Amino acid sequence: MKFNFKLASDQVKAREYMDRLIDGQKPVELREMRKKRTNLQNAYLHAIINEMAVECGYTTLEMKCEAKKKLGYSYDKNGTTMYRETSKMDTKELSEFTEKFLKLARDHGYDLMSPEEFNQGGWVEAQKKKEQFSKYL
Repeated sequence: MKFNFKLASDQVKAREYMDRLIDGQKPVELREMRKKRTNLQNAYLHAIINEMAVECGYTTLEMKCEAKKKLGYSYDKNGTTMYRETSKMDTKELSEFTEKFLKLARDHGYDLMSPEEFNQGGWVEAQKKKEQFSKYL
């Protein structure tokens, strides 16, 4: 159930609902709702994943899966490796994933474009590299 605590009526409803949950003594999940990742965040993440994929000789999907494995964003389900979807991440989670990815790249000697470089048109260069590389696949 979603509540907007800026509204007095929602505050009352939330307290009533919380009282019912407490009386029921069942496990519940209470969490702050955050904004979904932004389009700009998503575009930057994919640009640096593409950039790293080109450098390492992977496809974009292969690079993304490999990064998720190395950074702890994968899990085993019935013997199959599953990957956490970046599309389901909020702005904070996607920022953390992006920072971890950049650190992983630096630790392996790759200096990927910064968000500032991306915003100044670096994504165009990353796209050109990707298109150039895809000719050899």
